[in-house]
Formats: sequence, structure tokens, C-alpha cells
Amino acid sequence: MLAFQQFPPVWKSPHIKEAVRLRFRTVARHYRELEDREVQADKARMAELIARARLQRQQAASKATLPAISDAQFFLIAAE
Repeated sequence: MLAFQQFPPVWKSPHIKEAVRLRFRTVARHYRELEDREVQADKARMAELIARARLQRQQAASKATLPAISDAQFFLIAAE
């Protein structure tokens, strides 16, 4: 949207011919579409990074859990 904001004062001017005005509007639309695509791509990249981080956290948590042992086994290990 930042690129689009640079164009309106130019293409809205009454002293510019219609063909030039249309060209500026076309360029402004093009930059607005590019920006929209870039924002969507950034969101998709961030969503992928978040999903990957979540999966790594889950895998680390599953590896970090202690194996289930009975109380008797625990006391035998502690007595060693």
C-alpha cells in the first residue's frame, strides 16, 4: 500500500492527460498487487516457521519425557 500512496497526487491531477493518468493508475495497481502478494508470501512463510517450531517443540517434549516405571523399580534404582 505504501507504493500506491505515492501515486494518487499525480494521477488525480487535472493537468495530466487521460492516457498518462491511466498509466499512473495502472502502475499504482501493479505495485499494490505486488505488495499484496508479498504480504501473503510473508504470512505463508511465517505460518510455515511457526508450524515447524511447534513440531520441533512437540518432538523435543516427547523425547524429554521419562519412561513410565513402577514405584518398585524407582526405589530399586534410587537405592543403587
